Amino acid sequence: MNGIATGTSNALLITPGQQKVLSKNQQLFNKLTTSIEKLEKEITRQEEKLSITLEIYNRDIHPLILENARARLNIAAALDEASGKYKFSKKQLKDIEQMIIMLFDEALQSIEPNEEQEALYDKWSSVSYKQELEMHRDDTMDNFRDYIKHVFGMDINLDGYDGSPESFARVQQQVNDFMQQNNSEQHSNQHFSSSKSKKQRAREEATRVDEELKSKNIRSVYIALAKVLHPDSEPDETLKKEKEEVMKKVTVAYEQGDLTTLLRLEMEWVHMTTEHLEKLTDDKLKVYIEVLKEQVDNLQREKMELLSAPRYTEIYNYILLTEKQALSALKSDKEYLKQVLDVKNAMASYISKTSSKKDIASIVSEYHES
Repeated sequence: MNGIATGTSNALLITPGQQKVLSKNQQLFNKLTTSIEKLEKEITRQEEKLSITLEIYNRDIHPLILENARARLNIAAALDEASGKYKFSKKQLKDIEQMIIMLFDEALQSIEPNEEQEALYDKWSSVSYKQELEMHRDDTMDNFRDYIKHVFGMDINLDGYDGSPESFARVQQQVNDFMQQNNSEQHSNQHFSSSKSKKQRAREEATRVDEELKSKNIRSVYIALAKVLHPDSEPDETLKKEKEEVMKKVTVAYEQGDLTTLLRLEMEWVHMTTEHLEKLTDDKLKVYIEVLKEQVDNLQREKMELLSAPRYTEIYNYILLTEKQALSALKSDKEYLKQVLDVKNAMASYISKTSSKKDIASIVSEYHES
């Protein structure tokens, strides 16, 4: 007799009994549950790697990026002071102006200026800092609007959007409402369409029946487990608490449509209360296989989406590296940023203290050439 076993793996597997060969559906069932286990482990490892990388980045790299940004603004302030102290040629002043704007552009990618720094920027730039922000915001909004139009085919209202979580939630709700309305209209058009062939309608009806059967089978596993795990029928307090904890897992798995977990719990608990584990029929296997295919697709999507998750934006350059490679790159970047910071601090200090106009002009010239 065939049975379900976990063996040394956590994957839910059907094992052949008495040297019987597994059917194609049984083999496919095993393949899918093994894939699910593999994907879950890969996602867990990926999340652990990304979390470690982000933690090290926030501890070692991000503070240095901020310090380098402040050092750039210190150089800009030193150049501004020198421009009022010494008489530079028009060309030299133009080079100083360009260097100050470039230093600000580099620094403001990481930090926001205080009032004094903003005033310094406005002094040298043909466009004020607030105007620059407004133009950048307008460009961002236009790009975002074009993206939504391209992906969802909708014209989105971005009035009042300021990048905050609340305004983003309003935009997201607009997209959801549009998608629901669009799906509803499509469903209505399909319902009243008379141009569909009998084969198309039969296929849609079969899909609808499969979905209903799928839900019923998941629910049947849930009901079977609920009966076995009901705490009121358990006199032993220790076992009662254990059942309560397991039932919490069952409820979460049922709500998430997690068939693998439900089947594993069914095996562990229903088998404990019966002499033989019920053999899965071919019809039941087919339903499970369809659900497991969906779970594999969802996990593959989750694995890909993890790489583009907003919380990992800052470590984008390290995401595709192995953990060992990422740690090595972080260490190397830390040392590089320290060296750059030392150079910039020394440059700001020298410009502030030197009395040589020629040396300052030389520093500006070398900056443009590098």
